[in-house]
Amino acid sequence: MEQFERDTSNQIVVAIYPHLPSDSSIEDYTVRVAQAWGVGQKGRNNGAVLFAFMQEHQLRIQTGYGLEAVLPDGVCHLIIENELKPRFRAGDYAGG
Repeated sequence: MEQFERDTSNQIVVAIYPHLPSDSSIEDYTVRVAQAWGVGQKGRNNGAVLFAFMQEHQLRIQTGYGLEAVLPDGVCHLIIENELKPRFRAGDYAGG
């Protein structure tokens, strides 16, 4: 991931939680946390966070505004459904 950041200036963070640590929705929680962490370069907002909540079996990719053109919600959904979930189900967490 470090090479990806050097090549593109975009930042990707993976956050794995045992469970969703809030009573709020996954969407609300991930937006608040990603904004608080400030992933991406200042002024470019070009970061993305992959959230995994293991107990709930939920995944979400939260993108900054600077990456929404290349990682819109539809693409994030396809990544989760076609790439991450099959690998997680097979126990290949590192591959996911």
